Amino acid sequence: MKQLGNGIYHIDTQIPLVQWTIISLNTQLQEKQENLTRLKKTLSQLLNCEGEFHQNKSICLDPSLSKKTWNGNMANDFNVFMQRELQGSYQTIEEKDLQTVITSVEAEIEKIKQEILSLESSHASQQAMLNNLHNQRRKELLNNE
Repeated sequence: MKQLGNGIYHIDTQIPLVQWTIISLNTQLQEKQENLTRLKKTLSQLLNCEGEFHQNKSICLDPSLSKKTWNGNMANDFNVFMQRELQGSYQTIEEKDLQTVITSVEAEIEKIKQEILSLESSHASQQAMLNNLHNQRRKELLNNE
């Protein structure tokens, strides 16, 4: 039997490095998938909140003041305040603030999806490299018999 050459030694040093890379990619992939799941759940909750905000818009004008409960300039001022300030603030939350958060979460979801695709591609590449190294090792061992 021939003495094993530098080729097999080189292959044997590469295999654990590629295996370690695959393990690292698996860990990263799992973390990204967990983050994606969490963000999708968060987005669903935000969309529910958006629907509830829209349905409850009229509540911010309660209680309404009738002439029987309160009248005069103060009642008019209070009604103007409710319509301009309270309803305006409510609409800002619904239309701008909540939508900004939803858009941000949607963008992060897309970013993570792309990262997952990249990690999956790297994983496949590393797995192919590992398979190739094992095949090379077998050939080296057969050639050295």
